[in-house]
Order: sequence, then C-alpha cells, then structure tokens
Amino acid sequence: MALTISTAPVPSIWAVRLTATGYTGTVSWYRDTANSSDVYVGDGSTVLDRTVPLDEPVTYYATDDLTLQTAAPLTLPSGGLPVLSSTMNSTAYAVTVVSYRPYRGQGVSVWHPVIGRSDPLVSIFPALYPAGDLVLRVPDNDTRTNLILLLQPGDPLLLRSTCHDRLDTMTILMTSWEDPYVSAEAQGGPSYLRITYQRVTDVAPAWEPPPDRTYQTVLTDHATYQAVLTDYPTYQGLLDGVPI
Repeated sequence: MALTISTAPVPSIWAVRLTATGYTGTVSWYRDTANSSDVYVGDGSTVLDRTVPLDEPVTYYATDDLTLQTAAPLTLPSGGLPVLSSTMNSTAYAVTVVSYRPYRGQGVSVWHPVIGRSDPLVSIFPALYPAGDLVLRVPDNDTRTNLILLLQPGDPLLLRSTCHDRLDTMTILMTSWEDPYVSAEAQGGPSYLRITYQRVTDVAPAWEPPPDRTYQTVLTDHATYQAVLTDYPTYQGLLDGVPI
C-alpha cells in the first residue's frame, strides 16, 4: 500500500491531528509555513501538533521508508486572539495580551582583576534569554481561575501569536504572578493577570492528563458517544485526554 496522509484541525485545543495510513516503516511528520520550514513535528501514524502557528497557512508533509507525501495547506483560526497553552498537556486558552514588553536582558560574563595588569580578564558567557512581564486582561472570575490553574504546575508555557508585529511567539517559564484589579477604584469586574516570566528554549511537547480533567470534562466536550469514540480511539487516550 502507498502512504496516504490527512490533516484535521482540533479547534478545542488549537491543534492539528495528523493521520497516516498505508505506510511502510516509520512515519515522520514535518510542517512548513511562510516564516519557517522543515519543522519536525513527530513520529507515528497519528500525531497531534499542539504548537502549530495560528491564522497562517501551514503545509504538512510526511515520510515513511519509501516515499514522501504532502497534504493540502490548512489554516488554524484563533479568532484573532493569541493562545497560551501548557507544554505538558492539552490545556490551552485564548488570551487578551495587554503588554509583554519591555524585555529585561541579563548578561552573565564576568571580569576578573589581574595583579600587574590594568585590563581585567573576562570570562565570556552568552547572555540569558530575555525576561519580562506578560499582562493578560481577565474578563471574569472563571477565566481568572482557569489561567491560575494553568500556572499552578509550573510547566513551561507556549504563547502563540496571531500578529508577529505586535507580539512574539515564545516559550516561557512563569517565575511569579499576581492578579491586580484594573485600578484601586475598580475592584470588581475585569482585572489583570501579571505573569513575570523567563523566556526559555522551546520545549518538545510532552503529555500528562490535564490537572482538572474529570468525567464531566468528557460530557461537556462531546454531545454523543460516537463523538467520544471519534476523538479517543483508545481507552487510555480517554483517560489521559489525548484527542487522537
């Protein structure tokens, strides 16, 4: 049989499901966009791409031991909002970013005074990735609670931009957070969530069950039993919340 591939958006978690049939050996998946090329996504007959760029055309292709197949381009819409997601599970939320700059940089090179010389000896180290404060607008208490639960495990988070001229796509590690009111006079209604972060190297997505996953989660997200079977072909996938 010849390698055949298909792609399907998973809008609830802003991801794309990649499926291969008729393959020989190992299937490896890659994606191309206007801003990047040959990004490795993963191996397997079914792969979930949870780092796909938003609101821009993406082309996936797959290889097995014999051939290469390319899928038709697709665009994963976000409704114009950036998405903040865990790198460890499927928890993801569309967010309204108030600000994320200025960045704060930190150099770690060190100079050492040397007896008999007026010029110091320098130990040179690369500067750290920049840090900053990511300020999100929180319209209601349910959104506030969900975002705080996203921060609680301390996992690296992926912020995907929908407008790269105004916001960077970046992987960040939360170092502290606070949730101030909009002002001293407006102590109620919409508020802010201010996340102090350190940018880090992109983290390959892992998978753990979302911390707030319950049986009610399945009922809320699926209208019928057939919809559950479509999203979770294995019982372990249902337990872990892996929609592939």
